[in-house]
Amino acid sequence: GIAKSQCDECPGGEYQTAEGQTGCIECTKVSCDPGQYESAACSKTADRVCSPIPSVSFTGGCAAYSEDLAVAGVIAPLLGVTFDAALLTSATVTVVGGTSETVLEGTSFSGAAIGGSSSITLTAEKSAAAYREKLRAITFKHTGELAGAATGEVLTHQVTFQVCHNEYCSSSTACVAVTATNDAPTIVDHEPSITFTSEEGGLRHIASVATLGDTDNQDFVRAVVTLGGAQANDNLFIAAPSGNAGVAQCVGSSPTTICAHPFDSTTQTLTIEGTGTKEQYQDAVRAIAFGNADESLETATARTIGIVLTDKSGSSNTGAAIVTIEVCGAVGTYVSPSGFATDRKSVV
Repeated sequence: GIAKSQCDECPGGEYQTAEGQTGCIECTKVSCDPGQYESAACSKTADRVCSPIPSVSFTGGCAAYSEDLAVAGVIAPLLGVTFDAALLTSATVTVVGGTSETVLEGTSFSGAAIGGSSSITLTAEKSAAAYREKLRAITFKHTGELAGAATGEVLTHQVTFQVCHNEYCSSSTACVAVTATNDAPTIVDHEPSITFTSEEGGLRHIASVATLGDTDNQDFVRAVVTLGGAQANDNLFIAAPSGNAGVAQCVGSSPTTICAHPFDSTTQTLTIEGTGTKEQYQDAVRAIAFGNADESLETATARTIGIVLTDKSGSSNTGAAIVTIEVCGAVGTYVSPSGFATDRKSVV
């Protein structure tokens, strides 16, 4: 130290350790150690103070979720946050590679709901305990499909938690494991209306331009077409149009390849079954026709046609179509089922 009179003030770079001390001590010249920050600068009355930067730590395994699950779940219920030197000023939670289908949700310190697809941020001068409570309550959900993922396949998202005191920050990474579930088949691109009159005495295809789809299965095992509100002589059958391979008639009760059973007038169903590709089932569905050759019908009556597809993993869609039959050459209307085009139009 450098001797000074009791009344002298220490020069820059030196400090007195106590009031009335007769000597000045040189301030520490080195910077703070890694993991620390200068919480108080060297002055004429105090040495530099180094304090630990904020700390955040994740313990536990990956939180588990399923694709297309509407219910959110917490990511890091045991997240640790420590900081004793001062108040924290901000925290950010980020989904690495987040998409529009990944959703983070939480509440701000004012109680307002906050959310985002890739990240959310909290800002306020609060204690480590207050930030820990908010961060532990952050939830995650995956709202869409894992495109191209097979049933049971797991996609892991890394989720980074960062806490800061001004520019001094630290982070820890948690994870969520999203499991692909079996997706139901779909029927889309169906024409919004068709016509049928009893005078035709023939048939009308009910799904001639329908497109079948399934995001995680290319093979189907069954299509059941149900006719509701049937009248005498109503019939569902396979009548392949030009360019359509149609489907063979089933032989036996447990076919292994795609085929169609005759229309069952007791249960009012036509069943196509056996393992077949999406394209084979699409041809078969497009070949389904409704018919009634009874020209004596005098009252228009609605028929409800339901088409249920089952994929190789056992998942099924459900849909219903309404066929309105008009007599004496009047126009009938076909309204598409759930999953088909939703417009309801009449042919005029």
